[in-house]
Amino acid sequence: MQFLCLMRPVSRLTIVTEAHKLAPSRPDISLALVEELIHTRNYEQARTVLTVATAAHPNDPSLREALADLFAAQGQRNDAVKTYQECLQLNQRSVSARLALARVYEEMGQTESARAALAEVLKFSPRNAKAEAQLGRLALEAGHEEEASSLIKSALAHDPNDLLTNEYHARLQLRDGQLSEARQTLERLVQLDPQSSRLHLAGWDVCWLA
Repeated sequence: MQFLCLMRPVSRLTIVTEAHKLAPSRPDISLALVEELIHTRNYEQARTVLTVATAAHPNDPSLREALADLFAAQGQRNDAVKTYQECLQLNQRSVSARLALARVYEEMGQTESARAALAEVLKFSPRNAKAEAQLGRLALEAGHEEEASSLIKSALAHDPNDLLTNEYHARLQLRDGQLSEARQTLERLVQLDPQSSRLHLAGWDVCWLA
């Protein structure tokens, strides 16, 4: 008689949790676990892991950034800003921390601080498409269309497959009355990300049907 054993799929969170039990002092494993805990909104457990990890490795900028990410995920924006700044004191070249700091500043309504953080990204990473695209969107929203166009086109040149950059480009084209071009850009979005294309096409019906 043959028996078929059906195993349940093991989640990434379970795998990383087991790895952390075996090597609790390794910061890379702690970071991986915290990332999964934040993703699954297990914020208190993430904070516990980070408290132990940062006590063992107080000068690790990646752990400091993860703590800032946790604050940001919980809406504790002032703590997030303070902790991202601490991370940047430890590693001033951290592009991910500056991008995240800019996002939090924007959520707080501090647009100029967000722009400054994004400009700092470009000092360390001149071809960073995400920073260019975000600066372009902020310029577009402020009515600085020439600056927005330059930044967004540069971002597309550096990363033509970035979804948000393409969406900002379509928004710019629509504002300029380029309906046909905007529709082509949106069609490219569908090709790049068919599974979530409706999310990216939300609010673009006039352009899409033109």
